[in-house]
Amino acid sequence: MASFRLALETCGLTNLGYWEPGFTWSNNRQGDQNVVGRLDRAVYNLIWNSLFPKAKVFHEAAMELNHCTIILTL
Repeated sequence: MASFRLALETCGLTNLGYWEPGFTWSNNRQGDQNVVGRLDRAVYNLIWNSLFPKAKVFHEAAMELNHCTIILTL
C-alpha cells in the first residue's frame, strides 16, 4: 500500500472519494463470516478537477457479484 500511495503522490493524483455504499467488494458470506472492503477507487489530478468540479463516485451494488460497479457522474 505504501508503494501505491507513493505512486499516487508522485503522479499528483488524489482520491476522488465516494458516496454510499462504503465498500466495493464483499466475500458474499453471511453473518460474522462476511468481509467487505473498498478495493476500487477513482483518482484525479488538479487539471481534471478544474474541468469536472462536480464529479462524484457512486458504488452500485450487484447481488450476484462480489464487486460493485463504480459509477462516475460529472
